[in-house]
Amino acid sequence: PGVDSLTLNLASGVALVRLREGGSFAQAAEELARRGYRPPPVKQGESDDLRIKENRKHLIQLGVAGMVAGNIMLLAVALYAGADGSFAGMFRWTSFVLYLPILFYSAIPFYRSAWASLRKGRVSIDVPIVFGLLVGTAASVINLVIGSEHIYFDSLSALVFLLLSTRYLLKKVNQHALSATELIHFLAPSMARKRNAVTLE
Repeated sequence: PGVDSLTLNLASGVALVRLREGGSFAQAAEELARRGYRPPPVKQGESDDLRIKENRKHLIQLGVAGMVAGNIMLLAVALYAGADGSFAGMFRWTSFVLYLPILFYSAIPFYRSAWASLRKGRVSIDVPIVFGLLVGTAASVINLVIGSEHIYFDSLSALVFLLLSTRYLLKKVNQHALSATELIHFLAPSMARKRNAVTLE
């Protein structure tokens, strides 16, 4: 109620909301939030700044995941190579500590997306990802506490890193290749040749 129109630009990820007289933007924002989208209000011309800020945040999450996954892989190589005794236990606990930033920071986008899907009564691809992530984490922690060698922090961290990498690259492709100006440039010919018609009698 109170919304005259809503237009979504898929290239920029910006929704333009036009309100009727007396309409409330808060109601439109609440409706979008109920559908799983957090709408930060952006003034005209500020969408590029918000996009840069979001890209920087995603890049930091990706960087943290990559750094942590790389270090956990190094520890996993030592474990797979046959490290045992106190060294093996120390490496496993160190892997768990290193894994925490991925679990509580880098994987946040998956949690939000899965929760939004479940709230709408739907199952998106992030739901099984989060389920596998949490089950794998729980199993690894239990095995770590009881002294079992079956921990999966290396696989889970690599999974999060690869998924974040793929989504970041896809997002950058959408922002660059699907922007309106570049699409027009792609469709418009870069050069034209003029030919004069010749009339034969």
